[in-house]
Amino acid sequence: MSIIKRNIMGDTVSRKLRKAIITGKYPDRYHLAEPVLAEEWGMSRGPIRDALQLLVREGFAERLSNGRVCVRKFDEQDIRNLFEFRYMLESFSVIRWIANPSELFAMNEFMMILANMRDLTISTDEFSQWDMLFHRSIVSLSANKSLIQSWNGLEDVIMSILEITNKGNPRSDQIIDHHQSILTAIQEHNADKACALIKMHLDEAEQVMITNLKELLAT
Repeated sequence: MSIIKRNIMGDTVSRKLRKAIITGKYPDRYHLAEPVLAEEWGMSRGPIRDALQLLVREGFAERLSNGRVCVRKFDEQDIRNLFEFRYMLESFSVIRWIANPSELFAMNEFMMILANMRDLTISTDEFSQWDMLFHRSIVSLSANKSLIQSWNGLEDVIMSILEITNKGNPRSDQIIDHHQSILTAIQEHNADKACALIKMHLDEAEQVMITNLKELLAT
């Protein structure tokens, strides 16, 4: 198997495993055995092994002293931790750019993102992808490779949760309005206002995600 094909298969498996853990299909401490998963999904153990290594790094699984990989329960506190880290990344990126706006503020890119989010013909998943691109672009303002890499490590996790908890996105207009307000504050070089708006936006998104996940797990 080529490295590229194995990486693609590993990404597919990691998404499936991540969702299975979030929804409780694989409960806390469940043994994620490579041969069992490989047989269940009809693939070689290589992509399974790659996916398990990624899940361990993300905190969805734990490698025990005997070599076994077991599930680590994903709960409300994990979502809160995720959004806390998102705020740290995005607020610092905004503060850094406003303090030293050496990098060109790509307003056209941000407006293109918002225009696509306003397109009523796009699917919920497509809306979420544009939403993620907006926030990735905020972090990119930092021009800091380590911060951007940290965001990239979060994005797959966030998208996996959104794919599970998204309910037709009734907050679409509100999300776009929040994004526009954040952009305006950045353009005005008002770091305090921009960070406060980012905090409000992420706090609301966090609560919606927690509520939807609770309802899903209760059914």
